[in-house]
Amino acid sequence: WGTKLNTNMTLIDTQMKVSDDRSATNTTTANAALARSGGTMTGDTAHGDNVKAKFGAGDDLQIYHDGSDSYIDETGTGNLRIRANDQVKLQKYTGENMFVGIADGAASIYYDNSQKLATTSTGVDVTGTVTADQITSDTIEFKTGVNGSGIRGGTNIVVPYKNGADSDGSLDIGRAANRFKDAYLSGGVYLGGTGAANKLD
Repeated sequence: WGTKLNTNMTLIDTQMKVSDDRSATNTTTANAALARSGGTMTGDTAHGDNVKAKFGAGDDLQIYHDGSDSYIDETGTGNLRIRANDQVKLQKYTGENMFVGIADGAASIYYDNSQKLATTSTGVDVTGTVTADQITSDTIEFKTGVNGSGIRGGTNIVVPYKNGADSDGSLDIGRAANRFKDAYLSGGVYLGGTGAANKLD
């Protein structure tokens, strides 16, 4: 009986050891598990293709990769807002800028990491050539002077004055005695001035 009891007790002890080890393993796993409320991740999370990270009661915000492209979808109500205290940068994966928005400052658009357009406190600053199919405006004024406003090349005015001393709607190319003038009110075309001797007949 002693031998048999000893053998049976050994079996029982072995089973208790297995149970104890399993319990310890379960405890370790449970301790390492992420809490459902207020848990903190300490490692990466892996999401397969078309496995979405969803946010919001109605899954309004979804982030995922479909095997070809990556998506940030706003599928619910409201707007998708990207906010920053200093700068918002849209970049190529190598770090090259495509768009940079500075808080309380300029918003800039880049071509191949080279800034081409930026907003300023007074308007827009463009680097390079502006190409457009059409520009439509009620009034275009490139220069304003004491005698009116128009498009100027240096001191020369090549469109009608809109106000000032020569507010007659005339077209001037050049200035003073060297100008070509199409006088609207007095009629006629003048070379070298507006006097009768300069009138082109």
